[in-house]
Amino acid sequence: MQGVEEQCQGAIYTVEYACSAVKSMSNSGAYFKNIEGLLRHAISIKDQMSSLQSRSSVVTQAVPEPPSFSSS
Repeated sequence: MQGVEEQCQGAIYTVEYACSAVKSMSNSGAYFKNIEGLLRHAISIKDQMSSLQSRSSVVTQAVPEPPSFSSS
């Protein structure tokens, strides 16, 4: 009789643990949405920085170096 009781208690624990895991997973949606938003923002900033960097290199290439004067 004790073996059956232990098996039942083990099964109950397993079901409770599984229910808890499912609840945790369903509540994590908000966190994943927050992470997604942060990643999108980071990608946007990276794209802006790349765009500015490419513009900067074009301007630097277009501007000639000023002549250097040596003092004697």
